Amino acid sequence: VYTGPKYTGRPALVVDPARGTLDKAKEFEVLTDLRAAAHGLSLHAEVLMKFRGDPANANEASEGAVKLAPRSATIMAARGMLLLQAGGLEPGLDALRSARGLREDAPRYLLLGVGSALKKDMGRAMANVNQAIGRDAGFAQAYLWKAQFLLAKGKAAEAVTQLDKAQELAPRLPEALVLRATLLVTQSKTTQARALLRKALQLDPENDDARFALFRLLYLMGEEEEAEGVAKKWIAQVPQTQRSQLRKLIDGFKRAVAAQKARAPVAPPTAPGGGDPYKLKLPMGPGSGGNFPGGSSPFGKPPGSDPMFQL
Repeated sequence: VYTGPKYTGRPALVVDPARGTLDKAKEFEVLTDLRAAAHGLSLHAEVLMKFRGDPANANEASEGAVKLAPRSATIMAARGMLLLQAGGLEPGLDALRSARGLREDAPRYLLLGVGSALKKDMGRAMANVNQAIGRDAGFAQAYLWKAQFLLAKGKAAEAVTQLDKAQELAPRLPEALVLRATLLVTQSKTTQARALLRKALQLDPENDDARFALFRLLYLMGEEEEAEGVAKKWIAQVPQTQRSQLRKLIDGFKRAVAAQKARAPVAPPTAPGGGDPYKLKLPMGPGSGGNFPGGSSPFGKPPGSDPMFQL
């Protein structure tokens, strides 16, 4: 790792000794802290999955990180989420359980609750999120997830109470604004919903939950030209390797809307559990902004593909 005159306090360069000699060997040192190396590998795994769409090498890096730091709850939880992204539901849940065993704190319980929800075990999901809140009553993300779990059960009023608590604790949480906007859509308050989604994007311009929700809402409101403008800007900002997949997602949504209009031209968005193509994508884990595709979104699925919440 580079530690020379331009060292900034963070690892700047990893050197492979087999690739040649170093002219200024004294400016480098061998990284002997295995936990630091493990966190580096874990981060590398996330980058491979999120930006390169390379689950095989991401899995290898993540596995190596766990071997270097088998007692790290953070690294074990990261592996669990990566496995879930790759479609390994049971292995992912096993890793999340191991992470909770290493550290029984609020984030570990919340992540296990999210994994349980993806397994459609809503009882266990709710129990875990309640455990998270019990361990940290100020954990805004836990209330946000509880609101989504309640929404999935059709308990909109109770969901609003939990959402209010999340926003009281974290007024600038973009995912909370997206969920609030989605609830407003079910009440036909589309103008207010649109304003909230735009605010969410002001807070986090790269929040893909907000970008996709705004595109969908504009399209369903009949503002197709503006919706396409949102889509084009979004596509231009994602890595080149992901643009084709995102374009297919957007075009598929348009076809779904057209097909629905052909069947029921005046059908408005429905309450949770309905069949409208306006779907809320779950953010994946505390502090996540979705990061489509293959990032911290629901296990590498494109926005709106998770059947748990439909609006």
